[in-house]
Amino acid sequence: MPVSPDDERDGYVHLSAAAQVRGTLARHFAGQEDLLLLVLPRERLPDSSLRWEPARSGELYPHLYGDLTVELVSEVLELPLDPEQRHVLPQGF
Repeated sequence: MPVSPDDERDGYVHLSAAAQVRGTLARHFAGQEDLLLLVLPRERLPDSSLRWEPARSGELYPHLYGDLTVELVSEVLELPLDPEQRHVLPQGF
């Protein structure tokens, strides 16, 4: 799968834990249409490919060191916008 310019620059795929998704959407993707949320269960990730590293805020975020392949993804979820242009997350997020 193609990665973002930021992922390409940094050498890893930026991920968010379920509890971090809402904040990541608000900070980096506010109002953006046609977004998809990819669910990557930890057990599908290759050994040693996931690292939790601090962001500028000091909060730890997961980073995938390796290729983002279809085999790693268990679900692809659409993220529609509500009338206030906020992303509507599936139940459980």
